[in-house]
Amino acid sequence: MQKNKTLAKWLNRIGTLIMIGLILLCLPVVVPKLLGYSVYEVATGSMEPEYPVGSILYVKNALPTEVEIGDVITYTMGTDTDKLMTHRVIDICSEEAYFITKGDTNEVVDMDPVSFDRLIGKPVYCLKDMAFVVNFIHSRTGIFVIGALFLLVFLLWMGTDYRKKADKK
Repeated sequence: MQKNKTLAKWLNRIGTLIMIGLILLCLPVVVPKLLGYSVYEVATGSMEPEYPVGSILYVKNALPTEVEIGDVITYTMGTDTDKLMTHRVIDICSEEAYFITKGDTNEVVDMDPVSFDRLIGKPVYCLKDMAFVVNFIHSRTGIFVIGALFLLVFLLWMGTDYRKKADKK
């Protein structure tokens, strides 16, 4: 009888620890999205050391009128692509509705001006060296592993209930 209670406690604890781990793994991605931020990976070193390669960048939507010279913005690289870039605004041409941008480590300004309609927003926070979390969660392997761990937790908690019912008999 005591053996069953101890086993049930351990099954419950293991399931709880796995669930806490899954929640902690997903928090840096899920919570900001719920609060209206977009989450992106920093893929190049053009904005180091402020935004190192392999970091997660949290971007808040912004209107062109909210952008000033010196601000860092995230924008689409073109009208026909979903690739993004994050660079510093070094000039604004309000009459023609575009920004002139430059990466902090780049020696020259970006070749193409950024039209106001390509603006995504302004970065508000950088979580360094955490891009692997986003990549893992969005990969097929990550989805499979997370699903398998949820199933394992379910089975562990079911085992706990089974042991408790066996003890009552």
